[in-house]
Amino acid sequence: LTTLVNWFEQFAQDPGGLTAAQAADDPRQAAFNNRTENGNARVFRGNKQIGFNLEKIINANTSMNLIAYAGDRYTYSYIATGGANGRASRIDRTFYGAEARLTNRGNLLERPYTLTFGASAGYMEDDRTDTTTLNGQLTPASVRSRDELQKASNVDVYAQGLWSAAERWDLHARSEEHTSELQSPVVI
Repeated sequence: LTTLVNWFEQFAQDPGGLTAAQAADDPRQAAFNNRTENGNARVFRGNKQIGFNLEKIINANTSMNLIAYAGDRYTYSYIATGGANGRASRIDRTFYGAEARLTNRGNLLERPYTLTFGASAGYMEDDRTDTTTLNGQLTPASVRSRDELQKASNVDVYAQGLWSAAERWDLHARSEEHTSELQSPVVI
């Protein structure tokens, strides 16, 4: 059993844009200006994810993997649009999925091959909003200009093969049946 855990959080102030002359002089400098400072332009990002891969060795040539994962990530951006005015853009994403895979390795005509058969399914949901801000803050007067819920899902069944036909030649083959659904944004 292999477990993967990923946790990430970041906060950054918006350095603003550089003029061509500033970029030529020092492309790593920040160009804080009244727009980015008064609007308090900044971004928060985060990602939390966990996944599991259970591998079962069936025999010397064959193994099976059962994989599952889930997580969420977010981005909150405070964008200065001019003077003290700006907007807050938020994306909250939830996702999860699973896969089952059977792999067989061996030799065909004294050359190695790998055959893999599997199925996977996944789901993702995005909650997106945009809201006006004043001095980089939400206020009672803030107006929401976007409020959407977006969803996507997939189911895939596949077979793939690799045969090392010669020292420098590999033959690859893949067959896949893919079903996906993407819902148009639902305005809340």
